[in-house]
Amino acid sequence: MTSKYARQFSLPEGFPQLLKDFTREVLRAQTEDVYKFGYEYFTEAIKRRDNPDQYADATQKARLSPEELQERITSLFSEADADGNGVLDRKEFKNVFNGLKEELDLDAKDVMKIMAEADENDDGTIEYNEFVPIAVDVVNSIYAKQDFEAEQEGRKEEALEDARDFLLHGMPREELEAMLRDVFMKADRDGNGSLSRKEFATCIKEADLGFTRKEINVLLSEVDADGDGLVSYEEFVPLCFTLLVEMVSESLVEAPQEEEELKEFFLQLLGAAADEENKLHHTEIVALLKQADLGLTRVQIHAIMSEAEEDDQGRIDYEQLSNAMAGMVLCLVNVQMQQDRAEALQGVRQSEGYGFVYGYDADGMYNALMGEFQKLDSGNQGALPRDYVKESITTAMPDISPKHCQAVMSLALPDEAGNVAYADVAAEAYAVLNWLAEQEQME
Repeated sequence: MTSKYARQFSLPEGFPQLLKDFTREVLRAQTEDVYKFGYEYFTEAIKRRDNPDQYADATQKARLSPEELQERITSLFSEADADGNGVLDRKEFKNVFNGLKEELDLDAKDVMKIMAEADENDDGTIEYNEFVPIAVDVVNSIYAKQDFEAEQEGRKEEALEDARDFLLHGMPREELEAMLRDVFMKADRDGNGSLSRKEFATCIKEADLGFTRKEINVLLSEVDADGDGLVSYEEFVPLCFTLLVEMVSESLVEAPQEEEELKEFFLQLLGAAADEENKLHHTEIVALLKQADLGLTRVQIHAIMSEAEEDDQGRIDYEQLSNAMAGMVLCLVNVQMQQDRAEALQGVRQSEGYGFVYGYDADGMYNALMGEFQKLDSGNQGALPRDYVKESITTAMPDISPKHCQAVMSLALPDEAGNVAYADVAAEAYAVLNWLAEQEQME
């Protein structure tokens, strides 16, 4: 219990960001002597703080304003125009901009873009006074592209750090490695600690890690570092963790970052497959979400389906669903939200009663659901109609909310006869409901 007489402390301004930056550099350097590294890092930081001009980025050239740029280009054209007739041939014209490359921070491709806009007269000359405003516009568009690419690169770096931080906070390293170990061990049927490439490919495709087809191909091309044709657990875990970080960071950068963008994305994604009544079956929606490459895991996809409202025929209005789930998905893909979510999730997982959903832990929920399913499975077929599956779920968890029930029912994918292999539902229900419970507690 905290004493009311305890001394109160406040953090210096900028301290959290400073600590985050230092931590990032320590992890990048992988230094063995953190004290020496820290001394050198902060000594350099003090120099940069006290001498900003000396440490300014020498490669970043000060850009001319549009007016200055127009005046500079006009001046150089006039110098090149020896007879003062207001025109230059193409070679002279190009020489002007080649001479400006370093000054204006342009490269050969940029000069080509400028030259592409230079129209010749019938005699093969170019009237430069008419072209100067066009040249200014082209150079400024090049600058805008450079700024955009720099911003994107910075955003990717930031997203990479956020992704690593989110994975290690939102899912502690030990938990992540335990999950990867479980995936590996299930695929390692003979228990020899290694997988053939075929076993590894199957393992990754069936794992609930949200990997896309391209990411699986990258994994397959990177494993088996020692060339023995086998993938060991020691190879598997660090590779998967690295790819998970890359995968999350790419999804943070490329995914829509505003709720309206996401709504439009889902409207287009689902609308293209909807019937004449603007409806889709839940199995179709799950398949489309998996194909969307938003970096969502299987658990997250089925949890998102809690927002679906089925009609009597098991169909869902895609417009209603798009609007409902946009906000839910936004918190998973928005860059700015990741750090807050990571910290909030830590708090949730340390709270009293965490790990129990509707009174069950993972094993308890599985056993309770299987017990109810088997009561209705008189022929011991291992499958039931969807209505029976729903009845069993509500019997095992009488307090389950309609949205949570809908999420679990999205796991109930029927076969051609309309029956559901209920063991799959029982095996994954806890993960989906626990994920939803975490999100609700964080909110």
